[in-house]
Amino acid sequence: MRVLDPGLRDDAPDHGELARGELECLAVLWQAHADGEQALKLSEIRDRVSARRPGGSPTFPALTTISTYLRGLVSKKLVRDVIVEDTIEETPKHGPVRVRGIVSVPPPPRSPRTGYRAALAPGDALRDTFKVLADAYPAAARSISVVDFARAAGLPERLVKRLEKALAE
Repeated sequence: MRVLDPGLRDDAPDHGELARGELECLAVLWQAHADGEQALKLSEIRDRVSARRPGGSPTFPALTTISTYLRGLVSKKLVRDVIVEDTIEETPKHGPVRVRGIVSVPPPPRSPRTGYRAALAPGDALRDTFKVLADAYPAAARSISVVDFARAAGLPERLVKRLEKALAE
């Protein structure tokens, strides 16, 4: 497992299915990591998700929608929430909060200083999704899924042809 966040344990649970919006948020966070950015704030993620959409979607997704996707990704342990300042720190674990004489669970972090970063590399986070896609092909033709993915990823046709040839052997 290629862990991007050293605080994540190697025995992370099954991540389940990912919604399209969750995938968009992950793609933005993976690109930020590749560009050397430690974490992104909610508004930065929303802006970048909008910019990634075909035709540069004139309408931004709502911050609450992006926030919902990020909370889901945090619960699936695919994204970590951190405090964004001059340095990146883990979100502090708050003790119980006393509310009108009773003890309640700590509130989720909603600070303007909250940032998010990917916890796993794309291949590890998407392994289950890749398996579902590969299983959709007939068993005898599963190698074709690799070629189809290469085309969908926009690889040059000469590489796709080489891949087809290698898989035919």
